[in-house]
Amino acid sequence: MKKTWIPLASALTFAAACGTSPTGSPESTPSAPMLSEQKVQLSSKANIDSMVVHIDGGIGAGQVKKFSPNIYNKKDAIAFVESEGQLRRLTTSLYKEKQEDRDYYYLENGKVIFLKHLEWIFEGNPPGAREFVCYFMDNGEVAALERKVVLAPNERPARLMGEPQKEVVLNTDSLARAVQANFEAMKTAAEKSLLNGKAE
Repeated sequence: MKKTWIPLASALTFAAACGTSPTGSPESTPSAPMLSEQKVQLSSKANIDSMVVHIDGGIGAGQVKKFSPNIYNKKDAIAFVESEGQLRRLTTSLYKEKQEDRDYYYLENGKVIFLKHLEWIFEGNPPGAREFVCYFMDNGEVAALERKVVLAPNERPARLMGEPQKEVVLNTDSLARAVQANFEAMKTAAEKSLLNGKAE
């Protein structure tokens, strides 16, 4: 399949390199109340964390659609979670020659409000793993956190979750455009695989 998007890891690196000033902070997010039936204001990390919990907690049998887009490898996978006719979460697992990437896009009205990007470079020099999370608030603010770890040869990336998250200096406009564009590209790749009969 022809690749028509910028690899997300490269886009995130570019956005960070073009950064101006930090937004957000790495402090832990307080517990948020349950969502009401009213429109949720996504104006803080805590609000978005609540929405993510709400989306994940509402996943039931038959709500997950799986696709096999064969972007880098036959094992590549994309999954949709829909609720009330709207796409609320899109996840990707991409298997490159020396690296595995997993992305979790959470959506509100077709726009990405939260991204978790995980990468495991298992044949690097040295090997390593990285997590990047990004919050897109409805007031235009963006907050991003990152953690990474150097791994021993053949070591799996479990130690990554024990590392502290650090605030990322980034260019918010570049990051928002890159993330939304990559989400749209992955959605299109899944839909094309459906046309080719590669969906469950």
